[in-house]
Amino acid sequence: MDDADVTLTGTPAGGTWSGPGVTGSNFDPSVGAGAQVLTYSYTDNNNCSGTAVVTVNVNACVGIAEQQDGSAVKVYPNPATDFINVVIVPTENGQVQVQMFDLSGKAASEQFAFNVSGNMSNTLPVNTANIASGAYLMRVTNGTQVSVTRVVISR
Repeated sequence: MDDADVTLTGTPAGGTWSGPGVTGSNFDPSVGAGAQVLTYSYTDNNNCSGTAVVTVNVNACVGIAEQQDGSAVKVYPNPATDFINVVIVPTENGQVQVQMFDLSGKAASEQFAFNVSGNMSNTLPVNTANIASGAYLMRVTNGTQVSVTRVVISR
């Protein structure tokens, strides 16, 4: 949502764009996340007119870099439906905590806690069946390390 304006073009040229976030022939994605319906209207010299409707899907940008391949935490599948697997290499014996928050910072689910041991990889299944579709931040606390990953629940 913090990306630059997008230049809109329509065919035939010379028409006008309207809708949320539209100024002239530019679309401003800061209008908000979700489906934005825009309309292109055109009238030619013979007073023949037409309109076309297009839906622009704006994705929320969370401002946090997603985990790279070298990370000790991996999350899959992403997007998810009813579960997400969290693959973690324990840094300490003990508990791993998994929390999910919506993009406003509100807890999206109960906190999940898992006991891990040893220096081997562990896959922790997290039930997301009761979480509404949308974008979330998943915070995984593993000993003194904290990882935050953007996840999408899609049904």
